[in-house]
Amino acid sequence: MPDFLEKRRRRWYGKVEIPKALRPHFNRVRFIKSLDTESLTVAKVRVLPFVIECKRAIAIAKGGGTGTDDEILATIMKVRRDAQRLKGKGTSDADTKEIHEDVAYSRSWDGELGEFVTDDEALADAVSVVHGSSLLLREHIEDYLNSRDVAPKTTDMQRRDLKLFAQTFKFAHNATRPKVLDWVNVELTATQGLSVVTCAPKTPPNLCRVRLTKGRTNEGTIHRRTDHSNYQGTGIW
Repeated sequence: MPDFLEKRRRRWYGKVEIPKALRPHFNRVRFIKSLDTESLTVAKVRVLPFVIECKRAIAIAKGGGTGTDDEILATIMKVRRDAQRLKGKGTSDADTKEIHEDVAYSRSWDGELGEFVTDDEALADAVSVVHGSSLLLREHIEDYLNSRDVAPKTTDMQRRDLKLFAQTFKFAHNATRPKVLDWVNVELTATQGLSVVTCAPKTPPNLCRVRLTKGRTNEGTIHRRTDHSNYQGTGIW
């Protein structure tokens, strides 16, 4: 952890070194961010999401980071890489978003549906995620689990439950109260024969853990994420 912290005039900063081969891409030697605290204890907590984000940016620049053939995740990676390219050329975030949306949101008339449809749904979803309009739940599961100080068995159980939730609710805005209640009552209770008491999945800053049991009811709990403190939530519950 000290490798990612630096003290300047009594205040702590997060820092992540950029590999030499990628420094021209970012036009900098390292990532630096003020943690707005003089407390080392607080700094150690606040630096974690910064380090995760920096490492993700470096992985994107290297051309990896997902390790999956999933279409939406692969497309998100391509859009993020292009956003980095445009930023390196001095393009503002607002202009980059406009460029991406112009390409992704092209539509064609569907005669069978009688309406305009997005030509490339995966690209449209990816642009929405990259520029903050949507949040792909399964992208954040491992970051969330890594922020938890729990036993490996508990981590495995939480991973299973969160992946099950994310399979049904692709994006955070999909997880509305009526849909979640219907999923719990129909899919978990009726279809799978599980007894579940769950909580409101506000994601982020909260992720919902649904503990699945047979023959007894366990209370679900909400665990807070520290790296999405400015997210406005999904408007449910």
